[in-house]
Amino acid sequence: MRTPSQAVARLWAVLALVLSFAAPLASQSGTRYTTTTLRLRAQASTDAAPLLTMPRGATVAVARCADRWCQVEYRGRSGYAARRYLSQTRPSARSTPNVSRNRPSARSNSDCGSGGYVNSRGRWVPSPCSSPSGPPAGASARCRDGTYSFSQSRRGTCSRHGGVSRWL
Repeated sequence: MRTPSQAVARLWAVLALVLSFAAPLASQSGTRYTTTTLRLRAQASTDAAPLLTMPRGATVAVARCADRWCQVEYRGRSGYAARRYLSQTRPSARSTPNVSRNRPSARSNSDCGSGGYVNSRGRWVPSPCSSPSGPPAGASARCRDGTYSFSQSRRGTCSRHGGVSRWL
């Protein structure tokens, strides 16, 4: 049988162990900044529905982090963001790297409109695509690289396609 002093010592040891795990999680809460364009997701998974896209340098409130995901709030919306793209310091104002070389150029007409993204208003928008037969239904602009955009706002339209050549 344990004496009261042994029970107290054991309680302190358990409490210290619990706090050693809780402290890193608590220290991860607070303000963070996105280091790249980042999707806010409904669940902590890349398979989860994206709620909206946060721009590089966006300020987010982090509630807690676990493993690879953080529960965050951005512009009144709560969801999950990949932990590795959140930083304690705001990214510099330098230009973002050119990622277009890693993306396929124009799409074929057969898959026009098959991909897409969730815009800043939380709406799904088809990705820009090629259409040799003219503007596809719903296109809002022709990009300088010859693709058509379905953007629902002027800001950022054709941003990775050389900018807008012509508004439709």
